[in-house]
Amino acid sequence: DETSLCEQGDAADCMYVLMSGHCAVVVDGVHVATLHELDVFGESALFGTSGEDRGDKSSRRTATVTAREDLEVLVLTRENLQSLVASGHLDQQCMDALKEVAEQRNIKNALLKKAKQKDVLKSSALISN
Repeated sequence: DETSLCEQGDAADCMYVLMSGHCAVVVDGVHVATLHELDVFGESALFGTSGEDRGDKSSRRTATVTAREDLEVLVLTRENLQSLVASGHLDQQCMDALKEVAEQRNIKNALLKKAKQKDVLKSSALISN
């Protein structure tokens, strides 16, 4: 039985670190990745990068992530992250790396969406004629 950790389009308010287990990542109904131990996902919630593309201030989930088995997941909110930075346990270099991951994932998701749209166009009866 699969359990959804986050749904594409929902408000994003935290990121996740997969401590054990694996998850499926689906964008627009297409399986695009499998996450494994120590993979990070949902980081756009902490940096707002998924909302900026649409010009709004709220971050939205860019994918649905579903547990394929029992998991151990570390959940980190924006407030948790700010506390870690203030405490000195998380430095600017780590923050910059997380932001880069978020930006690269959004670029990858946009490319996957574009590729899917091309595949739909190719299979259209109007275009195939």
